[in-house]
This record gives sequence, C-alpha cells and structure tokens, in this order.
Amino acid sequence: MHRKRSRQYALIPLLLIFSVAFLLAACGGRPATGEEEALTLGESLYRFVVGGPSISEATLLRFYAWHVMGLAIPMLFLIAWHGFRVRRDGGISSPERKPGEPPLPRTDRSVIVRREVLIFFLTTATIILLATFIDPPLGPAAEPGALVEHTKAPWIFLWVQELLRIWPPAIAGVITPLVVILLLTLLPYMDWSNEGIAIWFNRQGRVAQIVLTLLVVAIFVLTVRAALR
Repeated sequence: MHRKRSRQYALIPLLLIFSVAFLLAACGGRPATGEEEALTLGESLYRFVVGGPSISEATLLRFYAWHVMGLAIPMLFLIAWHGFRVRRDGGISSPERKPGEPPLPRTDRSVIVRREVLIFFLTTATIILLATFIDPPLGPAAEPGALVEHTKAPWIFLWVQELLRIWPPAIAGVITPLVVILLLTLLPYMDWSNEGIAIWFNRQGRVAQIVLTLLVVAIFVLTVRAALR
C-alpha cells in the first residue's frame, strides 16, 4: 500500500510557476506602470524583492536567480531523490501483501544509479544539441510604448489565451485556472478506498479518472485551437 506523504513540497512548484509567469511577463517587455505597487509589502521589503524603488532590469535578474538557484536546483534534487526512492521501492504504490506472501523484489541500488546517470548524460546531450541548432522563439526587442499587434502566449498558457477569446477576462484568466488547480489538488482525495490499490483504472478511482480525463482533453483541445490560429 502507498504511504501517506506530507504535502508541504507542493509549495515549491507553486513558487516555480509564479516565478516563471513573472519572467515571461518581463521578457514580454511590458514596462512598469505602477500596478506592481498594488501589493503593499513595505518599503524595505519591496526594495529587497524588486531590487530598487521600481521594477527594472535588476528585478528580472533577481527573479531569474531565484527561479534557477533558489527553486529549480532544489527541485531537481528533490525530483531525483523521489524518482530513486520510487524505483528502489518498486513503484509509487504496490498491492497489499497477503499473509505469508514474500516481499516484492527490490532493484539493486547500483543498477538504479547507473541507469539514472546514463539517462542524465543522454538528456543533457540532447538539450545541448537542441539549444545549439534550434533558436528560442524570441521576438524583437521590446520598445516602451510600442503596440504589439499579436502576441501568442507560451504553449503552457495557450489554453488560457484561447479561453480569453471566449469568456470575460475575470472568468477565463482567473477563475478557470483556479478551478483547474483546485480540481488537480483534490484528485488524490477523491478515492479513499483501500481497495484497488496499485491497479490501473480501478473502479474505486473512477471519479478521479473521469475528472482528470475531462481536464486533459479540454486543455489539449483549447491548446491546439490556439496554436493553429
């Protein structure tokens, strides 16, 4: 059976998403117009966060360093350790053993380390090749005051951009993403049964399976529609 795990690490992905959203907005070239002061942090804390009296290039540099050094690198180590433990223990969850049944075989530590190191180097080499021969989809340098005729959101936010063409901004850009995040957060709590553990597409988890499928299909369709425009 799977063990209960603390969920305090969920804060790190949320901070990663926030810092990525800020960096994407900053790279889009939107000049500081004063809206950022809507959050009252206090003078000293505000200067510490943004790197000066107002949002500038120093703010972008600080958030980039925070995103990479303070969040991405620790998250990388946590993911690596989590993956190692999952492989070491035989999977995320395993069926309950019957009395007298021998324990499941465990993969040797040295075998897992060799495989993970090999995949690490292959992945790194692939990323280097892609970065060498494929340019990032960056537009021209932003000019303050210049109007942009059409801006396409990053692929991960294309479904939100498509919703903004259909629904009011408050519903499409705020309420709907919050509902999606809430549903994804509640998915593990939709199946409290001790039956069907470690069984793919078990009947006990049918509600969670249906909710996840609907979310994935809806986001996929909206993303494709926005990408083809």
